[in-house]
Amino acid sequence: ISLLPEMEMHILPVKMDSKGIFQLLEMDSYLVNSLNDIAAGISHPIVASGANLLFDRNAYLKYQSLLDHQQIASGDDQFLLRDFNKNKVNIGISTYRNITISTPAPKSISEFIQQRLRWISKSPKVKDSLATRFGLLQVGSTLLLGVILCYELIIGNYALALALLFLKSSL
Repeated sequence: ISLLPEMEMHILPVKMDSKGIFQLLEMDSYLVNSLNDIAAGISHPIVASGANLLFDRNAYLKYQSLLDHQQIASGDDQFLLRDFNKNKVNIGISTYRNITISTPAPKSISEFIQQRLRWISKSPKVKDSLATRFGLLQVGSTLLLGVILCYELIIGNYALALALLFLKSSL
């Protein structure tokens, strides 16, 4: 961490930690990280996980808008990122593996869906149009892949289903 450049915020890597078939659910978090890097290159970062987020205390005190969203149970990390982006604060994204932390992944499809619904429900409240567009793209592509994958499994086209999973994990 001491080698990171001086910035008001550092978005550091977070890895979901799961076992067995639920490792497939981790692919979405990797996709989000990739989209975040792309968005930062286009305009600004769109996702910051409070699980591994560093920020300057003075910048936090100056720009945070906690009173505006205190009625929302979670998402302080996203609102702080929005506040920093809005005020053109220097934000860095790191992908160094040696500072990656692990957080538990959802343990069931139901938990996965509930987590994603919580994330999606916050997006309009954060009011970041770039994040909303990328979020819709991700949700749409994930749903489309899920529907196609289920269809291919139902009709017995296991080779194509496996190819789709391989393609998604490769991306």
